[in-house]
Amino acid sequence: MDDTQPTDRSARWLWIILPVAAVMLFAGWWTFRFLCDDAYIAFRYIGNRHLGWGYTWNPPPFRPVEGYTSFLWVVLLDAIWTLTGKDPPATANTVSLVFAAGSVALTAAMAWSSAGRAWAGARAGMVALVLWGVLTNRTFLTWTTSGLETPLFVFLVLLWTWIALYARRGAAWPFALMGTTALVALTRPDGLLYMAAALVMFAAEAWRRGPKWRDLVGLTPLLLIVAHLLWRHATYGAWLPNTYYAKTLGAWWPRAGLTYLALFALQYLWWLWLPVAFMAWRTRRTQGPYNVREHAASIVAVLTLMAEIAYYTVVTGGDHFEFRVFAHLPPLLFVALAVLADRAQITRARQVVMFLSFTAAGWILPWTDWASQRAVTDRDHIFRLDTRIEGTLWPLWPYVWVAEEFQSWLVNQSICAPWQTHKWFAISQAGMMPSRPDSLEFADPDDWAEDASGPSAFPVTVVSSVGVIGWRLPYVAVIDELGLNDYVVARTPIPPDRAWRMAHTRRPPAGYTACFAPDVTATEGPKLKDRKAEVTADSIRACEDLWWGKTDRGELPNKAAKGD
Repeated sequence: MDDTQPTDRSARWLWIILPVAAVMLFAGWWTFRFLCDDAYIAFRYIGNRHLGWGYTWNPPPFRPVEGYTSFLWVVLLDAIWTLTGKDPPATANTVSLVFAAGSVALTAAMAWSSAGRAWAGARAGMVALVLWGVLTNRTFLTWTTSGLETPLFVFLVLLWTWIALYARRGAAWPFALMGTTALVALTRPDGLLYMAAALVMFAAEAWRRGPKWRDLVGLTPLLLIVAHLLWRHATYGAWLPNTYYAKTLGAWWPRAGLTYLALFALQYLWWLWLPVAFMAWRTRRTQGPYNVREHAASIVAVLTLMAEIAYYTVVTGGDHFEFRVFAHLPPLLFVALAVLADRAQITRARQVVMFLSFTAAGWILPWTDWASQRAVTDRDHIFRLDTRIEGTLWPLWPYVWVAEEFQSWLVNQSICAPWQTHKWFAISQAGMMPSRPDSLEFADPDDWAEDASGPSAFPVTVVSSVGVIGWRLPYVAVIDELGLNDYVVARTPIPPDRAWRMAHTRRPPAGYTACFAPDVTATEGPKLKDRKAEVTADSIRACEDLWWGKTDRGELPNKAAKGD
């Protein structure tokens, strides 16, 4: 916050506003609380570490593969399990709520500092308006839960933004910026973009006020990123997570990404803010030339946030989850509206009307959609959850029809799958599996001994939805047909005639899964079947040597065998 401003007596209202915000956050978190199947992937890695195998997908002699993309989240849940005895499914959402509360606090701090002249002596009013918008935003509330690292990432991105744009540029600023940058990078690979931006901001700040050798100490937290990259390569033999290779399809997918972004804008009517942005730009033009050197670090920070959106839009084609990669945007967009309103010199009364109107407009489609989806719980419909709400909102039917057409197309590409789909899919998977303790009766840990022999030694299954199955069956090797946790499948060429589906396009090459003689059927509950060949530790190593070698030499066929 700007300490040069006079004391704002409205600050006492924060003692009411923030507790109310906490209640709203808890209510939203409670409404949306769920664990998605992908969250159990990280849980399996943590469980394997507790079983003495390290952060690996399958027990030795299978080679380690990094099928998670959230190292810091994995380490945090692992530490909590070690200290409290409570496993990740029992703690993940509670920890998520804590980070979501931190995000709300940071949003309030940014709103307080962004309130302009119209809010002189009453900045708490702007805090209330911004928090009202954020805490009734369906995307923000959805991703305060899930078991994924998203709430941690959102909190760290908001903290990074706060330090970059609002924090005092004192001697500790470089260390705080780089420390937060390191945490962002350890949470998700996106953090490498923030690392590059932080280095540019560091140089820009040195350019603005003159370089000082002691500032170089502030760069030391980046050594954590370097150490993690070296550890990753030494452990997994790759510089990037295995999921990067599984999801990257070898070309850009702008149609999917632009549709994903357009649906986000249409559902929440973010485009209504464009006139305010134009008014702010026009007013700024009358105030003389912009001092780029003075604001270089702030410019870089804003461009970084925009570049991340552009990457998901143009390159990756969005995300499998419903607006998960945009979960940090609602707080930033509402704060940005406060800044734009100040730049446009809009009066306080008009700002109140504007904020309330824009917030209410952004409720119509998302919450109507939510009301139509939440009743769908049967397994036959959750996979292609594509409810239509034009009839419900018939006065707006042309607009709603466009948004629903976008959503329908995305869902068919396995993009923007709704929260309800992920919630009930994981629940249905869990209903078919024994509990983790009961799985010991199904697969004996001794079957993974180096000298194990017999028909039940080294049990293997081949499935495409691996999260709940992987967590519930720790002593069964799980071959991931989609490649998220499999080195070979993640790098298998895609046939040119295969339709692209987000995170669901890769398939095993012909003959690959048969090499491990899978003997467990897990799609309708675990069952043992007769094996066609004996499996030993040496045969597993031989299979991986053969297929990893073909992968590294570029000899993989791009045709999957029937049944593989």
